[in-house]
Amino acid sequence: MLDQLTQAYYPSEVEQRSGVPEGEEDRAAVLRLFQLLHTVVEELAPGMQVIVCDHANLPDSWFQQAVGHNNWREGRKLIPDAWIEQAQPGQHAEDEPPS
Repeated sequence: MLDQLTQAYYPSEVEQRSGVPEGEEDRAAVLRLFQLLHTVVEELAPGMQVIVCDHANLPDSWFQQAVGHNNWREGRKLIPDAWIEQAQPGQHAEDEPPS
């Protein structure tokens, strides 16, 4: 699980919303970073999975094909509420917090 790998390349809110850094050098650095991840995962497939949480949204087809989800708003979450609300295995009613 990799979180916010490209944060240094997205200094403004506009760039964070668009998923594309404005500077040419920044764009090239982000592309190289994701190309490296893509190459490593392909070489180690199918036994390797990398989950990346980031603002990057490159237009390249290999990148878009690798994106599982690109919108975590309007109630959509990485971990659904239903999973959290389910009792944990081995949990007893008396172990639950009071309502």
